[in-house]
Amino acid sequence: MDEQSLWARPLSSAELIPLGIVLARLLAPRHARRQFGGLDGLFRDDTGALCLGPVNPHGSALEDVRAVGRLLLEAPLRQLPGGPRVLTDEQLLSHISLVCPDFPPDLAAVLSDAIAPALKHRPSNATALWLQLVRAEASHTVRASAPAAEHTRWSLGHDTHIGLYKSRLGQTNQDHLFYQSAGAVSLLLVADGISVSTAGSGNLASALLVQVIASLWEREKEALQTASGSQIQSFIREALAVANNTICSGTLRLTEGSLGQHIPMGTTAVLAVLAGNDVHLATLGDSRAYLICDSGVGLLTGDQNLRGEWLRSWQTDAPIALQSEGHALVGYAGHFDIYGEPAPIPAVLRTVRMLPGESLLLCSDGLNDYAADSHASLARLIEAAVSESGPDAAARVLVGCANSGGGGDNITVLVATCGAG
Repeated sequence: MDEQSLWARPLSSAELIPLGIVLARLLAPRHARRQFGGLDGLFRDDTGALCLGPVNPHGSALEDVRAVGRLLLEAPLRQLPGGPRVLTDEQLLSHISLVCPDFPPDLAAVLSDAIAPALKHRPSNATALWLQLVRAEASHTVRASAPAAEHTRWSLGHDTHIGLYKSRLGQTNQDHLFYQSAGAVSLLLVADGISVSTAGSGNLASALLVQVIASLWEREKEALQTASGSQIQSFIREALAVANNTICSGTLRLTEGSLGQHIPMGTTAVLAVLAGNDVHLATLGDSRAYLICDSGVGLLTGDQNLRGEWLRSWQTDAPIALQSEGHALVGYAGHFDIYGEPAPIPAVLRTVRMLPGESLLLCSDGLNDYAADSHASLARLIEAAVSESGPDAAARVLVGCANSGGGGDNITVLVATCGAG
């Protein structure tokens, strides 16, 4: 399959679900005849319609489903670094929102199953995938057109834990959180302090970030009641910038004004302002946000680490090389520029309109790193916890899952469920 000839440009988020439906519809008759494959030889006929290539005698329906998922993840990209299989399917899903910030969460929920390493989690064939994609398209269409609901009721809850393994080592919980409602607006925040520091500490950095943003929220919460979406995003940018500079000021005080060879303290942040049924979301680092919707559980954020920056650079004319394993963070609060001056890193922002009954989950990476070994497995845990309990109980269940999986890091979970107006 020559993607350069099939797609003259990277596809927009609006084109992805319709493309998936076309591919599933093409494969469905083939699967019904117990024939498989054809995506590798995908081509356009004289009318421009997509057509399958030859049957693969060694193929399977489940591999075709995975191939559709992979193709949809690659379709928004200009190019992939070093070939199409350098990034695993799971890694690509973890970073796709960095390249395509409005990647449809309803589609992300379907794709977490389609690419699942465990075959039992994948849709059984193209018809099953087709049905899931049609449902996702319906939710996506309603989400794009649904009216703003200023008087939306939200149910909020949380849990946090040092991590079972870490607790046995006498370590501290470097996660901090904050959430509060005022009228029709709520602010939710999870911060995960970075443990490697010789000037301050991760728990101090995350505490400072929460204190600063909580203070700014208290000052601005009345004005936010009538703020526009762009004004809310400006508040978020300013709040994170002030928090960055406060953390940097703390670092400089601890080092008596000279960074030298010190590693400054820092923290990740995932922040949401809920205004009616709109979620204005911002992320720095690898703390995550998920949408629990009719299609499943869709990842809303992209991990801001070296691998994500590497992928993003390949969408430009100046690609960079991947350093180490790619886990080191490039997005965090507490950042200095090369001259030793505080320099806030721009957060990744997006706005999502929630539908009644849907839930938003913010978490530190202690959840996704230890509760499950894949997007699909974690999605099932999240979906079950949220559907069976209120936000507080769901958060406790998920923290327990991460501890059952080893509890090797601090775990924080914040759940917000969208009610009727």
